Amino acid sequence: MTCTLAALFPFSAHLSQQQTYPIERKTKRRPLVSLILDHYYPEIHAGVVRAARELDWNLDDERCRGFHGSRFPEGWLPDGVLCTTATDPALQWLRSCTVPKVRLLEDAAPCSGNKPHDEIRTIGLGYNKAGELAARHLLSLGTPTIAFYKYCQPREGEALLPRIQDACRRAGRTLIVLDYPGEHPQLAPSYTLPKHQREAWLAKKLEKLPRPCALMADDDRFAVELIGVATSMGLRVPEDIAVLGCEDLPLVQDRSHISVSSIDMDLEAVGYTGAMTLDRLMRGESVPERTQIIQPKRLVERQSTSTYVSDIPGISKAVLKIRRHYSEPITVASLARESGMSVRSLQRLFRVATGTTVS
Repeated sequence: MTCTLAALFPFSAHLSQQQTYPIERKTKRRPLVSLILDHYYPEIHAGVVRAARELDWNLDDERCRGFHGSRFPEGWLPDGVLCTTATDPALQWLRSCTVPKVRLLEDAAPCSGNKPHDEIRTIGLGYNKAGELAARHLLSLGTPTIAFYKYCQPREGEALLPRIQDACRRAGRTLIVLDYPGEHPQLAPSYTLPKHQREAWLAKKLEKLPRPCALMADDDRFAVELIGVATSMGLRVPEDIAVLGCEDLPLVQDRSHISVSSIDMDLEAVGYTGAMTLDRLMRGESVPERTQIIQPKRLVERQSTSTYVSDIPGISKAVLKIRRHYSEPITVASLARESGMSVRSLQRLFRVATGTTVS
């Protein structure tokens, strides 16, 4: 006796005759996030991209290179916005956004007349810590005079300057401020001036500075400008004027023929942290801190501050040897030999000059 499948399972024939449908796969929509950098920083962009990959975002960065006052296309609205606000239109536009938003670099708005204090979640930079790092480094160069070039970034300058002023006061050093916005109030709020006029003003200031001098600019752009003006005047960098920048921006520093010492402000962490904060806001989670501060990574010493000034013969050579070859084994005997003095004299005079021991 034969037995068919239909006989054993009568419902199978009915099933085989029914129309089949593809399995419906429910896919989760990827969050659409717009990145707008009113001032473009590749490092911030990289940090946002890294977070976007981890969070599986659909990142729209077509508008990331500068804010041009244009609104989003009609009928199109992202789930969230990351934005730097270096100008009033960008800040006003960000305030008007109805979607979750995070502002990157509150203190990078040099030309904005708007006050930064509002309820927008913000990622800021640790300029107080940067000021401490800068002061320690500038004082370690041994120059009797320290100067600060304040251009059109009052918020950075106001954050960095107090730490440097306090340190100079405690160390008994002279601090001179090259206050560009203070001497050009008629140019407020942008303080823009043709480059040749600005450089002529800076050259007059450098001419009057006592030398040798250690000079900090409030970011790398103006540090590079300082080096260019100084060398065009026949001044030696770092022997006559040592120059320190801030933010450690490779694209800016590549314009200088002398490598620029700078403070790495960890801008990639700004982008990454801002993206993670925005993700929490889009999920409806609370973010209690209005402003999160990203602390600087480190001070990177390069050629522009590779100097040490001392009235004691041989000590400058010893200090520079240690700084330039700190990762290599160095003996006190070899330092004394290269400095032209005995080991005992080096140990005694090194402590007098630097306040620390050589061994």
